[in-house]
Amino acid sequence: MRITVLTLCDAGSVRENLVSMLGAGLTLVQPQDYPAPLQPSLALQLTAHADEVGAHAVELTIGGTDDERAPRLMEATLGLNVEEPSQGGGSFQSFSIVLDLSEVLVPVPGDYVIRARLDSADPVEYGFTAAEPARAAHP
Repeated sequence: MRITVLTLCDAGSVRENLVSMLGAGLTLVQPQDYPAPLQPSLALQLTAHADEVGAHAVELTIGGTDDERAPRLMEATLGLNVEEPSQGGGSFQSFSIVLDLSEVLVPVPGDYVIRARLDSADPVEYGFTAAEPARAAHP
């Protein structure tokens, strides 16, 4: 089993385990003030082979790039169960998730990283920058 998609997007939805994303690949957010809610959504897709039947766990964290000192903004564990393929079904299954991150507060401008760890594997990382607030131009 592996993580095939991990990205920030303007919007996302899941239908029949297919993930649809609008404005995927965001690496810069620029709120008007801090602390600020993280407005993009997180899209995640995992793919499993038929021989990976059973329970699996995905650990998600969002924090600063310096994992030792930076506070974690979010921690979550998602459980999923890979079932035997149906008769005549394919050997692969996908599992898609879109998370609304608007409850996650970004405290200050800086670089942040989203880490997704499937079972005990090395984490997949996705970085983004929370930029200084944009200032209105004065005529």
